[in-house]
Amino acid sequence: MIRIIYYNVSIFIGLLLVLLVILEIYMKSNLDRFSSYGWVTNNRIESIVEDCEINNGTLGVFGDSFVEYYKNSKANLVSQLSFLSHHKNACNFGLSGTGMNVYLNRFKYSVERLNLNKAIIFLYEGNDFFELNKKQYSKSAVEFDRNNGLVYSTLKKFASINFIYKEIIKPITKREVNFQDYNFQYCPRPKIESIESKIQSMQKNSPAIYKNFANNKLNIAWLNVALNCPDYFGILADDSNHLNNTFPVVKSYIKEFLLIAESNNVDLSMVIIPHDYVVSHENKSD
Repeated sequence: MIRIIYYNVSIFIGLLLVLLVILEIYMKSNLDRFSSYGWVTNNRIESIVEDCEINNGTLGVFGDSFVEYYKNSKANLVSQLSFLSHHKNACNFGLSGTGMNVYLNRFKYSVERLNLNKAIIFLYEGNDFFELNKKQYSKSAVEFDRNNGLVYSTLKKFASINFIYKEIIKPITKREVNFQDYNFQYCPRPKIESIESKIQSMQKNSPAIYKNFANNKLNIAWLNVALNCPDYFGILADDSNHLNNTFPVVKSYIKEFLLIAESNNVDLSMVIIPHDYVVSHENKSD
């Protein structure tokens, strides 16, 4: 009896592994449909610098998820830059969910340890300009790393396991929206009681939408932005706020980038991606 149970369990596990392999191959070969599964891995500046040195990297690219996304796949921006330019060994220093203070720390850390000829920094006129943090030289670039445990980081690499967890397991087990307290410098923040009442109202009046946020099927980060700063996009569209508050800080960052580049003989280019508010409808359609 025990032998029969053992045999059946072994067959079941074997079939499950085969199905996982098939699903993994299918999802990895269809990244346009399954782009958000299995791309997040550990991102350690020391490891990136070491790999860049081993591969004789001559171009360093810095930014957030716009740069990091897909890492070394053909869909990645840095991979395309390597393909299109003579810098065949471009190094990807992008780190998702960060801003200019992290770009600055990573840039300084890497150019002081590598022989980069050129660097490109991608800045987005939205959150990179609005959500500015103070320069933190007292905080090492290493402290900004995404460094998860061995088991967690290994599982996150597999698109199939991510898919099963997000689409099957999480909807069953996760029931509540996790509110995060953000601090936006130029945005009056509602009282916590007001925020909690809005979450409760959504849970009561729009349970399907609430459930999608709780399961991360809708972008929970944007919900937290809306709760913390209801006038977020209004402030982004306010030219006077940019002129009086944002641009002076941005200029100080750019000046710091240029000083570091000059002192390390790095040819620096900065690409500023315009916010939707300053892009015409004609250009959007093009």
